Amino acid sequence: MLPWSESSWERQAELPPCAAQLAAFDAAQRAPCVPPSAAVAAIRPAHYEHLEESPTYGPNQDRSLRAYQLEGVNWMVDCWHKRRNVMLADEMGLGKTAQCVATLSHIHALGPAGPFLIVAPLSTINHWARELRAWSSLRTVVLHGSAADRKLLLKRLWHAAPGPRGGARPGYFFHVVVTTYETLLLEERLTLSLTLTIALTPAPNPTLSLSLTRTRTRTLPLARSARCARCPGST
Repeated sequence: MLPWSESSWERQAELPPCAAQLAAFDAAQRAPCVPPSAAVAAIRPAHYEHLEESPTYGPNQDRSLRAYQLEGVNWMVDCWHKRRNVMLADEMGLGKTAQCVATLSHIHALGPAGPFLIVAPLSTINHWARELRAWSSLRTVVLHGSAADRKLLLKRLWHAAPGPRGGARPGYFFHVVVTTYETLLLEERLTLSLTLTIALTPAPNPTLSLSLTRTRTRTLPLARSARCARCPGST
């Protein structure tokens, strides 16, 4: 896939048939993800009823959780309900990423809620983006690349489209931002401007300063009714 800085403007007539995709993009731009505030508490039920069976997930509703994965989702949503920071740890290959995405999707369905931030090692960000597309309908932006790439992405896919009279529309185009620890440090001012519902921080890159990474993730501004979930591993 070409980097964002290599994007170009094309006439619609010269493109392959894409009317449906353009209409979906236009509709998405006009349905922003509004940052949470004290009002987020209104979406948090007085009591969380654990899921007895796995819902279906994904754009085609064709994915479901195994019993042990459903237990993990119930536990994470329950911890979110109780405003607890949590750590999900398990062996490789048991679907921790799917559990995390299902948790975000479930919490979003209550509200909707968002935005959500996932800060992951560079080698796993595309995996996170694929799993988000496969397991949810949450709009996802991968914030990574050169300064030119990030500048174009932030211009086109960060904020919601302007309002009907050209004024600013509150909120963001995305529900989920996936980025790396390095980019989090480079775009510190930008990420600190987000008021998040949940931040996921999978196991950090061992070559980075753990104290610096931990400091940055701890200072992320979470909504007063939300907390941070950390999920070691990337499967």
